[in-house]
Amino acid sequence: MTLPPRQILLVDDELGILEVVARFLEIEGLVVVKVADGEAGLRRFAEQKFDLVITDRMLPGMSGEEMATAIKKISPHIPILLISGQFRGLVNVTPFDFFLSKPFSRDQLLSAVDQVLPEWRNPAP
Repeated sequence: MTLPPRQILLVDDELGILEVVARFLEIEGLVVVKVADGEAGLRRFAEQKFDLVITDRMLPGMSGEEMATAIKKISPHIPILLISGQFRGLVNVTPFDFFLSKPFSRDQLLSAVDQVLPEWRNPAP
């Protein structure tokens, strides 16, 4: 039995990063919904089921932190991965489940996804 691919909400206002990160994830068979700001991210989260949220911290309008806090109120168990050029060296930053410092490689991104969504490569039947 084949399970549907994991759904990822990716939020970043830098178009280049949005496209590259989405491509890294799509190559691995993940379905990525891309949005460029926190309000749009929160709206999409309310409209669709996601397995993981990946967001930048600094976004226009609603920040990534504000969006993540609102998402955790809706769905406390959804993993949220922070990608940011700020806070170098931190691993856990509330309300995020994991932190990945920009710039990062494809392997570092996939390793971070492994940390917050360990079963994504080999889902349980």
